[in-house]
Parts: sequence; structure tokens; C-alpha cells
Amino acid sequence: MSSVVGLLLSVMPPAALAAMFACSTNTTPPGSVEGLRVETVVTGLDTPWDLAWGPDGQIWVTERGGRVSRVNPASGQRSTAGQIPGVAESGESGLMGIAFHPDYAQNGRFFVHYTDAVENHGTIAQYHATPGTDSADPASAKIIFTVTDNSFKAINGETEPDVSPTEDPLRSGGPGSLVSWASLGKQGRNFVAGGPSVEQLRGFGGAGAERSIRVYAGLDSAPTSRERAALAVAELQRTGAFDRKVLLVITTTGTGWVDQDGVDPLEYMYNGDSAMVGMQYSYLPSWLSFLVDKERARQAGRDLFNAVYGAWSKLPLGERPKLLLFGESLGSFGAESAFSGADDIRNRVDGMLLVGPPNRNELWRQFVADRDPGSTEILPSYENGTTIRFARDPATDLDHPAAAWPAPRVAYLQHPSDPIVWWSPRLMLSQPDWR
Repeated sequence: MSSVVGLLLSVMPPAALAAMFACSTNTTPPGSVEGLRVETVVTGLDTPWDLAWGPDGQIWVTERGGRVSRVNPASGQRSTAGQIPGVAESGESGLMGIAFHPDYAQNGRFFVHYTDAVENHGTIAQYHATPGTDSADPASAKIIFTVTDNSFKAINGETEPDVSPTEDPLRSGGPGSLVSWASLGKQGRNFVAGGPSVEQLRGFGGAGAERSIRVYAGLDSAPTSRERAALAVAELQRTGAFDRKVLLVITTTGTGWVDQDGVDPLEYMYNGDSAMVGMQYSYLPSWLSFLVDKERARQAGRDLFNAVYGAWSKLPLGERPKLLLFGESLGSFGAESAFSGADDIRNRVDGMLLVGPPNRNELWRQFVADRDPGSTEILPSYENGTTIRFARDPATDLDHPAAAWPAPRVAYLQHPSDPIVWWSPRLMLSQPDWR
């Protein structure tokens, strides 16, 4: 178990940390620790991702395409320790982490983490290095992550004691649904069975309250991410979701969980004249999915939004519902993945709420890095708040800057003590302005 824990820790540093060994400058980079000297050790590595000091005194480097290299730190000579087969290389997928067994000197065992090319799953495998050569024996490969995945799959099949199969045709899994109740998964069943009742909506918003629409596709509802997204859109069309005033696309967390406190208020705001759609992409909880499976979050976020947008954009301009997007934690990572930048967001969505964005969120990092002069990393201002705003306390922070905030609006909610938002391996090399 200690080997697996060590491996999970080892996958956290980004490629940039390993890329120090392919750096071509001897000057101190801007913003780095004073006195740090960077020098080239080796070149020619193919997207180096993780590194570990081996018990043999060599630097072992994983390369995204599947190669494990050994580098002599004195001479810079590189040799191949092994080629991991079946690796899916794209974006942040591929061969990532490496860790050694505490008794490596005696048993030659080490562990690698990679994205499987067949199922696109995060995989942890054990290999044995040939004695005397420190080269991986391909025949020694042993997949050890499957047991973990299956255990979470069993949890996905459970149903909360207070959740019963829905009889509402406006909910996935109900009468006439294209999605079976069983295939929704535990969190999908919680989602479609939740939300305020018509009586509760009427008590808040008065007469005219409607039963809101909730659509969901579980991991077992269709074989692939794109097929699940297409199924979700078919469910939206079946339930008449595109005729509602507002349509919310939700990128879920790892297990498919949707924060009811984050989405229920929308149904109250529109007195039930709303529709929501979510999709599961993993059996794993977010912390584990983020480490070993986050490419699936990226793919699911992109596939679901693009499928919904494809159907929504074909409607006449005056007949389209307001299109919103919501993601929390790892869900915000997936939600961002549907967009290339601020202009793309402005062109394709009416509003977006992202809560607790992980530090690896690409667009969030871009917006924070390009913040307006004088604004801080912990509460940045981007383009004078024209579209994108950040808040610790939404009751006060979203009013700043004082400039007009026209639609579409994008809000990032980030608590100053949330390590998911602020922790990064870069903290080892540079000092943040929120110290």
C-alpha cells in the first residue's frame, strides 16, 4: 500500500517540474527562488512528465508517450528503462507517475501510472526491473488498479435508503425515459430524485410553478462519453427541455455527484421553468479521479456541452432557452474544457458558475496569470471584470470592479483557504503574491 501512496503523490507534479531537465538557460527564471541555478542535464526527452531518483543513483523520467528513461545526472547520458504498452497520449493523458518499491534493491519492483488506450482509464501497473540492468521486464506487468476501480463500481450500484425510483416522466429513469433507472448510478439517482417539489416552488414563487426537468446519463447508460452525451440530448428533447426558460449544463464531480445546494436555487429562481442535464464519467471520487482519471472529466465536459450546444444552436434565436453552465471542483475542470478562452465563452454560453476550481484548471490559470495590473492572485480582476469575475464572498466581491457586468457572466468562487485552488508544485520554486 505504501508503494501505491507514493505513486499517487508522485503523479501530482506537472510536466513543468520534469521539464527542468530539458531547460536551455543558465539564468535564474523570473519569479523563482533567489539564487536558484538551472542548468541543462539532458535534452531530447519526449514530453517528460514525472521524475524520481532511482535507488540506482539515476534519474528515472516518464515520457508521456510511454517511455521510461534513465538519466545519469553527472554525464546526462540517457538510456531506456522500458516502454509501457497501451498508453493513450493526449493532453494531460499518457504515461505520468513513477514510484519505487521500498525494497526495490532486493525485489526490483516499481510502479507506473498511465492512461489506458483502450478504456481511457487511469491505470496503476507494477513492473519488475531485470537484475543488473534496471530495465523493465515487459512480461512482469501487473495491473493493480482494477481492484480499486471495481470497488467504487460496486458503490455506484447502491441506492440511498430514502431514494426511490421516480415516477416522473420529466426525470431520467422515469416513465418513457430513454435511460434506465439502474444505469443512472448512485449519484445520478440522487440527482433526478432531488430538487424542490412543485408545492415548494409555488410557496416561494407563487402561482404558475412547474415541475422542473432533470436529465442524467450514468456511466452505464451508454458505452462511450459521446454516446452518453447524445443520449442526454435525446432525453432533453424527449422531456421538452429546450422549451424551458433556462437550460443548465452540469459537469459533475468524479463519482457523478451534483451539489444540490448549487443547482436547486436555479429552479426556485425560475419557478420550475427550467431544465438541467448532467453526465457521469467515472466511478472514482474526485480526489482520486483528479489524480488518475482527469482526462475523462475533460472529455465528458467537452462532449456534453458540445452536444447540448449543437442542438440548442439549431433553434431559432427567439426560441432558445438561456444556456448556463455549472461545475464544482473537478466539475469546473471539465466544464472549462469545452472552451478555448474568454471569447469562446462569450460566443457560446449565457452564464457560467465554477466553484472551487482546482489549480490545474487551464483557463482559470490563464485568467489569473493575465489579471489586470494591481489585482492580486487571490482575488484577481480580468479585463476589468467585463465577463469573468472572481469572488471569495459572492455577496460582496462580484460587485467589483464597479464597471458594468453585462451578459454573459462568468463567476469563479474560490475560498482563500481551499488547498484545491491554491496548492501547486510551483510553490516550491516561486513565492505567490498571496503569501
